[in-house]
Amino acid sequence: MPVKRTLTGIIMTIWTFISMVIIPLSTLKALENGITISDVELKVRLFMLDIGIIFMLGLAAMILTALSYSFRGKLDALLTMLKYSVIAYYEWVWANGVRKMEVLMADQVVHVGIDLGMWIIIVIIGSLFTGFLKALHKYLEAGKNEEEKEEEVW
Repeated sequence: MPVKRTLTGIIMTIWTFISMVIIPLSTLKALENGITISDVELKVRLFMLDIGIIFMLGLAAMILTALSYSFRGKLDALLTMLKYSVIAYYEWVWANGVRKMEVLMADQVVHVGIDLGMWIIIVIIGSLFTGFLKALHKYLEAGKNEEEKEEEVW
C-alpha cells in the first residue's frame, strides 16, 4: 500500500506542475509569439497577467501535493486545504490577468479582455469548498484511525 501511495504522489506532483505551469505558460508563449490560422497570423497579448506569480503558485501547489502524499493523518488534511487555497488564488490571478487582453490579426487590433466577475467567484468558492470537504474527510479519517490505534493498545 505505501508503494501505491508513493507512486500516486509522484504522478500527481508532476501532473500538478505540468497542468498549472508548463501547459498554460507554454500555450500563452505560443500565442504571444503568434500562430497562423488560415494563412492569417494571430498574436495574443495579456497586459495584466503576472507570469512570475503563476509560476510560484504552481510550484507551491506542486510542493503541497508532494507533502500531502508524504504525510498521513491530520497534517495531510491541513496540506490538502492549503493546496486548494493556493489553487483558488491561482484562479484569481488568471482571472485578473485576462481583464486586459488584445488579439492582433494582420493590421487589426481587437480588445478582447473580459471581466469574469461573479463567475470567477463561483469557481473560487467551488475550489475552496472542494478543498474543505477533502480536508474534512482526511481529518475525520485520521481521527478514526487514531481512535482505532488507541483501542488496540488497551
